[in-house]
Amino acid sequence: TMKDYRRALVYFTRAIESLGLAYSHFGNVQQLLGHYKEALSALQIFEKNFSSRKELALAYSYMGETYRKMGNYQAAFDFFGKAKTIRKAFTPAQHPDLVASYYEFAQIYKDTKQNQKALEIARHTLPETHPDCVKYKQTLAKIPVAK
Repeated sequence: TMKDYRRALVYFTRAIESLGLAYSHFGNVQQLLGHYKEALSALQIFEKNFSSRKELALAYSYMGETYRKMGNYQAAFDFFGKAKTIRKAFTPAQHPDLVASYYEFAQIYKDTKQNQKALEIARHTLPETHPDCVKYKQTLAKIPVAK
């Protein structure tokens, strides 16, 4: 009956959303293992099958981090920018996800030896209550300060 088809659609929609999220996590693990092409392939599949803007922002962050680790800083900057734009539209200014976006930009600046820019971003966006504050401060401590 038609009622069964509608219920089937609900289940299939949930399955597709779960599959998309699985691609996101699979892509992140591939990136962490240094399998950058495989990571980008999985993340591009997820990009087309995301179920929420928050998940899309997460995928963009994973893609940006993959490109950053590959040394493609322009692509990393672009994807981090997409993630930040989404997060900025849906989260308050001091939300951990939005602060993480600024941290991603600071990482690019640190990697490209633009240490002053990295420090400015980090100092501007690190609230003491942020869950990753310790990690960020450790990263900042590694950046040489120009005298």
